[in-house]
Parts: sequence; structure tokens; C-alpha cells
Amino acid sequence: MDLTTDHRRSVENIHGAIDEPITEGLAEQWGPKAGDRPNQAAAREAMRDAILIEPFDWYKQKLTLALDGIELHFKR
Repeated sequence: MDLTTDHRRSVENIHGAIDEPITEGLAEQWGPKAGDRPNQAAAREAMRDAILIEPFDWYKQKLTLALDGIELHFKR
């Protein structure tokens, strides 16, 4: 349930389902910066990509990750 609620709020707030979209500006803020160490740049790039991905594609990826984790937990 949290996954779905989180996804819906992202669509509403970031992608403009309720108001003007802030996707591009937010992605720019989170993108890699000059002077970032390699690990910082990689983390910023991943965050930027998560913001720019189509909302339903992001949801499917996050759901797959959660379900894979649950499956792994019960295989122990």
C-alpha cells in the first residue's frame, strides 16, 4: 500500500497531475554537479533518472524490486 501511495503522490506532485509539473527543474537540481566525487555523481545521476522516468515505469521497477526482496526473504 505504501508503494502505491508513494507513487501516486509523486505523480501528483512531481509530474503535474494536480499542478504545474516540476519534473525538469527537480531533475536538474538532483543531477550530477561539477566537483562531485564519482560515487556522488552516480547517486545524483540515479536520482535524476528516477525523476525523469515515466511514472508507471518507475512504479513497475519499484514493485519488481519489492517483490524480488520478499521472494528472497522467504527463500532463506
